[in-house]
Amino acid sequence: RSILLATRIGLYGGMLIAVPSIVQFPTHMPKPHLDNIIQQILLGEKRSCLAISEPQAGSDVANIVTVAKKSNCGKFYIVNGIKKWITAGMNADFLSLIHI
Repeated sequence: RSILLATRIGLYGGMLIAVPSIVQFPTHMPKPHLDNIIQQILLGEKRSCLAISEPQAGSDVANIVTVAKKSNCGKFYIVNGIKKWITAGMNADFLSLIHI
């Protein structure tokens, strides 16, 4: 039973781990769309993950090197870098990416 509980806690943690960064650092996304994403995550309909860890820095956010820059047209972000050890990353519908 303890294994099942630990697995559930791990899955729930992975599902919710990105919510604080989504709430605290909203993007250019319209608020109703952002609220819908948060609601889906909190209701367990969608999963999120937080991409912090990098091979050279671990989870030390002061030493991350991943960079995100807007494309020339301004509609997209081009992300350059490597992320590792992303909790719940394989099952996530949404990703909160930490970059410089």
